This record gives sequence, C-alpha cells and structure tokens, in this order.
Amino acid sequence: MTERRTMSPYTKEKSMVWEGRHDRLFIGGQWVPAHGEHLRIVSPFTEEVIAEVPSASTGDIDRAVAAARAAFDNGPWPRMPLEARMAVLRELRRLVAEHQEPIAQLITDEIGCPITQSRALQAVSPVRVIDACLDLAPDYPFRSPARPPHPGSR
Repeated sequence: MTERRTMSPYTKEKSMVWEGRHDRLFIGGQWVPAHGEHLRIVSPFTEEVIAEVPSASTGDIDRAVAAARAAFDNGPWPRMPLEARMAVLRELRRLVAEHQEPIAQLITDEIGCPITQSRALQAVSPVRVIDACLDLAPDYPFRSPARPPHPGSR
C-alpha cells in the first residue's frame, strides 16, 4: 500500500487517498486474509475508484464474531475497574479529537458530504458520544434487573 495525497474536490486541501488493494481483515488481533469479494470505493464527486477494500465472507464474519466474544469473555475489559475503562475512553476521545480534520476529509471524500457538515457533525459526533459516556459512567449502575422472559421467547 502506498499513500498518495491529492487535492480534495470538496475542500481544495490535501486529502488522503490510499492506493492499492486492501486484502486483509482485522480479526482476533491480527490482519488475516479476507475470503469475500472486494468492494470498490468510488468518490461520488469524481466518480473515480479511490480504494478497493475486502468484503468479509460469511466465514470471515463468523470468525470475527467468535474472536470478539472470546476477547470480551477472556480479555481484560470485563474485569477492569471503572476508572481504568474510563481512562481507555479518555484516550480514545483524545485520539479522535486530534484527528477530526482527516476524519472529516475522509468522510467527505468517501460519501460526498459537504466538508462543512463533515467537520461540524460527523467528525465531532464520536467525541460527543464518548463525552456523554464518560459523563454517565461514574453514576451508572451497570446492572440491569433480571426480567422474566418475554412470553413466547425461548
């Protein structure tokens, strides 16, 4: 993979376009070959293919779900104290906030959204969601009362 910078048709600024064909999926903490077809990402402005990315096969999806379940069940997250989880979220928030402009440009290049909307809404929304989670976390009970099964459910 090589990185190529071109002028974004939306922002008249440098925009990142990845050349090459991506053929791997991140499953179970590793980059593994994808077994599905490739998707062509087309710029809605220029109608040029700006990237090709793998589409997961059913088997890839099953492996990803199993890996995620195993990571949650056997990994550190469920046993971490609240403050440690909040520290992870704070770091995620910092990184997303730090990279808002490239995120906004990527959104604009991929879906054709006006750059002003990408900057004002889409790139900032993840930061706001993380902020809301961090605000609620200290007082949230993190337990749900047991409810009887819904009639007709198994």
